[in-house]
Amino acid sequence: MIKKLDEDFPSLEFSINNEEKHIIIPPLYNDFGDLVIQDEDYELTIYLGNFTHFHIGDFEEPINENKIILEASEFISDIFSNKIVMWGSNEKSGGFYYMNENPNLESSQTENHKQYTWSGPKIS
Repeated sequence: MIKKLDEDFPSLEFSINNEEKHIIIPPLYNDFGDLVIQDEDYELTIYLGNFTHFHIGDFEEPINENKIILEASEFISDIFSNKIVMWGSNEKSGGFYYMNENPNLESSQTENHKQYTWSGPKIS
């Protein structure tokens, strides 16, 4: 995944925690929190700042690592392009939706949570 990040986002600054198998991308907006990619061998878990997380995996044998990495890179590109809106918190419920989709979320799911894109709070 590190090689793909370097190829797709050459100016991106990130750190690596080899012990935890984490790639840590600092936020543009502090309230967003870090974007963390965790390698779990058969899948990548992408922690979306202070909001939620998302799993990208391949459960076929043999595992297609290139497929997982490509899907993760496309998802991260959508985050960096502000196409994805996140809400909630990792301590409680949270989620994300694509900006061009109608999230159709119950107001109780988002009423106590600000909504953010990578660049900062979503402006309605």
